[in-house]
Amino acid sequence: MMTRSVKAVCLVLVMSVALSAQTPVTLKSFFQDLIRNFRTSGLPDSKTLLNVQEQVAGMSSGEVSEALPSIAAALNYPDESVQAYGASAIFAVSLRSDSAELLKPYISSVGGLFNSPSNRLQYLAALTLVGLKPSPPPEVLPPMLAYLNSTGPPPVRQVSALAALVRIAPEKPEVIDAVVKFMSRPLDTDTRIAVLNSIHTSRVTDLRVRDAVIATLADSHAGVKLSAIGVLIRMGPDAITQAEPLLQELAQRPSEFGEVRSAANKALKIIGN
Repeated sequence: MMTRSVKAVCLVLVMSVALSAQTPVTLKSFFQDLIRNFRTSGLPDSKTLLNVQEQVAGMSSGEVSEALPSIAAALNYPDESVQAYGASAIFAVSLRSDSAELLKPYISSVGGLFNSPSNRLQYLAALTLVGLKPSPPPEVLPPMLAYLNSTGPPPVRQVSALAALVRIAPEKPEVIDAVVKFMSRPLDTDTRIAVLNSIHTSRVTDLRVRDAVIATLADSHAGVKLSAIGVLIRMGPDAITQAEPLLQELAQRPSEFGEVRSAANKALKIIGN
């Protein structure tokens, strides 16, 4: 028979295990365990990730700061699925009102995601840096500019950096230089359209960018021309006036797609033609 002392020890052990099982998983402990156990246990359940991410909004800045080194370790981990968990948590932090200050030491780690072959990770990196509050610090520009100016990655993957740059710093000379240089490269149709759409939703009005947009009105693809016309309309009457000869040609060309002719006429009406 078990003695009272043995029973007491067993009871303590059982209670200890029970309390341990009830201990909530924190943001910090989740990522510490992820890095420590990934090679043997794989990824934790995604629901657990969502649960710890929900804690971010209500955590103090000090608590978030304590967790960030472990999250950054996930961003730099040599496995895309682990990086995705880290990127998701970093994006959750970016939604906080103090995110620019919190994430400033980790901008290079976030920027490193632009070099990932994963479109999702690149997109999360762009969303995170663009969304830093109260506003993105100057430190976000160098990693994105370096990626956009690189000739190694497929151009279609670099558009996420371009889109972020023209939203964050549409008047910075180094951003304009990078955009104009990128637009001068031999890009496929989807990439040209994506670039034009990014400029459309930005506040870029630089004359060199405007001229590069006007040049795409001579493109053979209707989608490129439609996107270009949309950008010119957003840029305003001066841009449309500069493009008037090409717009007139598009509006009057019998073989042109109907949507392109309609868009060209819409633009011309803005300047009274």
